[in-house]
Amino acid sequence: MRRLSFLLIVSMSLGSLQAQNTLEWGLNALAGFPQGDFKSETDDSSFGFEASLGIGSKYLPVTFGVSAGYYNLGEATYVAPTDTGDQTNKADHQITQIDSSVESAQFQLFFKIHKDYKYMEPYFEVMAGYQHVSVETLVESTNFAQERLREKLDGGSASAGLGGGVAYYLHRQPETRKGSIQLVLGARYTVGLEYDFLKPETLVHIDDDWQYSIEQKNIALFHVRAGLHFIF
Repeated sequence: MRRLSFLLIVSMSLGSLQAQNTLEWGLNALAGFPQGDFKSETDDSSFGFEASLGIGSKYLPVTFGVSAGYYNLGEATYVAPTDTGDQTNKADHQITQIDSSVESAQFQLFFKIHKDYKYMEPYFEVMAGYQHVSVETLVESTNFAQERLREKLDGGSASAGLGGGVAYYLHRQPETRKGSIQLVLGARYTVGLEYDFLKPETLVHIDDDWQYSIEQKNIALFHVRAGLHFIF
């Protein structure tokens, strides 16, 4: 009898918690624009996608959640000068062009504050997490008999950001967010800390070996997103 009463109380508590909370699934398309020092490592735009899962309260205008996304952060081309100074005499051959591409995977925790109106829902959010970056470099030179460098630098670091936007209701139930479908339009500014990038002006090929220097830069992005969110 006591065990039955305990199970009944637990069942009622879980049912009450489920009735109060909402579950929000999202799928977003992303477009990003490099900021600060990161502009020199890629072109003017990037693209990606993101999936998110959030848990919100029926009574408080807040949502906690996690998101995971992929970014193609673009490409950049460095054209080497015809005169490399002192390096020309000791290098095996002349480097003519260096191409690099940058990709990123992001995993974030987010906290969102929103205000529910009849047809839309403005929101503000903060986020923090982990960002993994992969930089691939391809070198072209005047001596194609030599093996070309295809160097890949991988690394991860903390990232953080903030953002805001408006979620427009495409479908909703009266007096509740549950059962709703939203079109979400927003913007974010995020910064990832200290990733390794190859310095193209330092790259030389000496004695069948590539030699170069590494510099660290933050990855700052202003990005916009559009997506569909389903609330249960």
